[in-house]
Amino acid sequence: MTLDKFAYWCKSMILQSYPGGTSNADTRQAIGKPYFEYWVSLLPQKYVHRVHLPNGGAEDIPTPPVTKEYPCQQPLYNTENPVSLSSSGPLTPAPLGFVVLARSGDKSSDANAGFFVRHDDDWDWLRSLLSLDKIKELLSRDYVGKPIDRFQNPEIRAVHFLFRDHLDRGYNACGKLDSLGKNICEYMRVSYQILRTWADIDIGVNSMPADGMCSMGTQYRGPYH
Repeated sequence: MTLDKFAYWCKSMILQSYPGGTSNADTRQAIGKPYFEYWVSLLPQKYVHRVHLPNGGAEDIPTPPVTKEYPCQQPLYNTENPVSLSSSGPLTPAPLGFVVLARSGDKSSDANAGFFVRHDDDWDWLRSLLSLDKIKELLSRDYVGKPIDRFQNPEIRAVHFLFRDHLDRGYNACGKLDSLGKNICEYMRVSYQILRTWADIDIGVNSMPADGMCSMGTQYRGPYH
């Protein structure tokens, strides 16, 4: 019996299975198919010396005369001179996303997540809050001891993390529901943290709770759109 006929036989038995059983109409998904795995790697530049053109031709590219080798793994570091999280005034527990914007995504089996704030006076608070220990806490049970790279971009008020091998073997082979890593940052942004309480109010009405208030009744500068 061929694989496609076996899949059809299994589907035809659905009326004998659990009540409400519903199968996918596309039986092609029942048959295993080969897939490619993609991983990040470095190649010595001397071996990447030729470019192939659409017209069928090829050109040799000489190795640059001046080169420098960089380490494959950058040092892990927390922020220098962190500030006390309570030094900015009153604090209120609220979702991190009320104050912090973020984007995340995959790069092969690694996942990137960048967190940034809108206002200059939030930068010291953000870089001090998002330490390596804090990001492991925010990952919760998804942190299983794999390496995490951390670096800062003060010019855009951002703290960036690279989660090594967080997505198993990458999109094609990953067994996680969030195989592209797009929800990593959103998972962290809904966690309750101790946030600053601002006196000025700039409420984003499309994203705030209906009453425009946080859990302790303090109005916020506003969640970001």
